[in-house]
Amino acid sequence: MAGDDAGALAGWTLASPLAPGEPLVPSLLRAPERRARPDVLALSLDFDRAVLGDLQAGDRIDVYVTATPEEGAPTARLVTADVHVVSAVAGQAGMGGEERVDLLLAVDDDLAAALVSARSEGEIDLVRVSR
Repeated sequence: MAGDDAGALAGWTLASPLAPGEPLVPSLLRAPERRARPDVLALSLDFDRAVLGDLQAGDRIDVYVTATPEEGAPTARLVTADVHVVSAVAGQAGMGGEERVDLLLAVDDDLAAALVSARSEGEIDLVRVSR
């Protein structure tokens, strides 16, 4: 990424709107050689794992994964913090009509890899945060 030098951000663009006072996080920036639209990752979760479906575009979330080893107690770890929600749609899916939340999250390559890896490790839970 560009680093701590503000001059190093010349030519970089915002991938999505930034509200006054909202923190500027790396997943919202696009290098000059990349398109201005955000890279997004789709994530679909049960209501009870996604703030009971009470998420909307512009929210910030922390992402946790809980893994249960073959022997031992489940362990939770923070995968990433302060992820920008591009879109959130609550609804029903599946044969049983389970309530789900379908999300699009602004990601860069490293964040996308971390989230995809977390999906295979265990159950993902979201925490809405205000920073």
